[in-house]
Amino acid sequence: MSIIKKINQSYKVQKLIRSVKKRIQKTQDRIDAKTIKEELPRFDELSFKKKVESLDNGTFKNKLLSFLEDGYLVVEQSVSAAVVDNAVTAFYNWKKRNASKMLPEFYKYNDHLDRVMAIHSAIPECKALFAENTSLPYQDFLFEQETVMLTSLFFEVGSEQDIHRDEPLFWTQPAHYYFGTWLALEDTDANNGPLIVIPGSHKINPNLINKLKIANQKYDDLKKIDPADSFLWENYQKEIQNLCEANGLYKKEVHVKKGDTIIWHPLLAHGGAAVKDQQRTRLSFVMHTIPYEVPVFGINIFFNPAEKVRTKARLQYETLNNRKMVYHNYLRISGRTDFDFSKFK
Repeated sequence: MSIIKKINQSYKVQKLIRSVKKRIQKTQDRIDAKTIKEELPRFDELSFKKKVESLDNGTFKNKLLSFLEDGYLVVEQSVSAAVVDNAVTAFYNWKKRNASKMLPEFYKYNDHLDRVMAIHSAIPECKALFAENTSLPYQDFLFEQETVMLTSLFFEVGSEQDIHRDEPLFWTQPAHYYFGTWLALEDTDANNGPLIVIPGSHKINPNLINKLKIANQKYDDLKKIDPADSFLWENYQKEIQNLCEANGLYKKEVHVKKGDTIIWHPLLAHGGAAVKDQQRTRLSFVMHTIPYEVPVFGINIFFNPAEKVRTKARLQYETLNNRKMVYHNYLRISGRTDFDFSKFK
């Protein structure tokens, strides 16, 4: 038998083995599937707070207590200026290389791009913004597991997003094991659209919102919920906004310096302030983080609590500095899914 034939046979055998393994995994996932129970995460339990209080006095303890009380914390100078500068330079080089391929709707103000999803798949320098981030030990402690990056967003300007909770888009099994992780790539202030948080809003009981009632306004069959349904998202967020107001909670702008990272609780209501000076940028890198192997679902599962889902993620990872990031081979700008971004270089 020739060497080429042996190689081809070996490849076919390996392909068959991979196919069989995938079928076995899918079968096992169906057997192990469970509904997502509406239970608070371990880091919201009283026993966990006592665990934090038992730590030696210092910055680490104080910031964790702030997170438990307010729903967010800030880690100053979490990434070095050199790492930030490398990523920002790489971003502008990438933007310049691909300028002729950009659509007008990719821009928000002037020549400033709107949100870019999974940009670390195209710009390797952005991976260090996660892998070298000193906010990760705080997340490891809160999750009581290794923290991995699920997805990323790059903002050239402020999002100006309405007050919202992230969870309809990041609904985990078990519930509430997700953090928003926001890294400032330049200083923020009142004029360039800083992050807004509503301290204490993470303590509003999620059961106060009837997700089924919202879903049933549009769907008779919850198995047919569109994962990108804006009606469900908007009505859920209106409920959040009303509950914050009813509980006397107020918005707060968080002004941070280049290299600072903000971590927020999965139930924290937050948004983006108005961009008062539209000539300015507000460069930032947002990481959606989860514990290793925790599966994540979207709107279609969030609003269908009776649906059984897998209990273990089936994800591919890449590693930098012993930190895992979910592998992505795509990017999107302004949420566009109907554009061929593979032509970008």
